[in-house]
This record gives sequence, structure tokens and C-alpha cells, in this order.
Amino acid sequence: MSIYPPAEDSYLLAETVSSYLNDKPNKNIKILDMGAGSGIQAENCKEQGFNEVLTADIDPKVVKYLKSVGFNSIETDLFSNISEKFSLILFNPPYLPEDKREPKDSKLVTTAGKKGYELILRLKRV
Repeated sequence: MSIYPPAEDSYLLAETVSSYLNDKPNKNIKILDMGAGSGIQAENCKEQGFNEVLTADIDPKVVKYLKSVGFNSIETDLFSNISEKFSLILFNPPYLPEDKREPKDSKLVTTAGKKGYELILRLKRV
């Protein structure tokens, strides 16, 4: 399975999200965890009492995994299959430049394009 395990950037984002959500008295906001991978950000939100969390990922194996651990999850390439509105969107995208030596199956979770920022530019255009 090609689920990228949480790394330093994942934990840093989780810490920042926790601080941000800690000040929110309304626990009914809708949250999207885009590119959810292991589900660490969605789990963090749920642990703080936020239950309207949708996880989304481009990899069908990841979506199947997220559903198996109890998350509402959708397979999508960025917002292609999402029409809902959200109060908070979390995204810890792949950001590495393409490495021709990297196996194709791991590129999906690490590579954001030839130079490493193309995925962010795609998100910006949405």
C-alpha cells in the first residue's frame, strides 16, 4: 500500500492545526483533509471534537484504507469530485521535484511535479 507515513512536516501541521482549532468553540464546522494519506490531520481534528471531517485522496487504496478506519473519504484529484463548501481545508501536499530513479508507485506520495511545486500551482488555479 502506498500510504505515506507521517513525517516531521505532518506533525508540524498537526500541531499548528491543533492550536488553530483549540480556539474554535463551534465544533460543527466542515473540514476537508485533502491528500489525507495516513489520515493524521483528520484524526487530529476528530480528537479535538470536530466530527464533520471529509478525507480526500487521489489514490483509491488510500481512500479504501481511510474508510476502513472510519473516515468519510472520497477519491479525487484535488477538487475534481468535490462540490461541497468547507470552513477549513487542510492539505500537506507532496512537494518534492521529480526524481527519475524513484519508483513510480512512490512518486504519487512524494512528487509534486518536475520542479516540485506544480501541484501547488494546480491547487491555486482551482
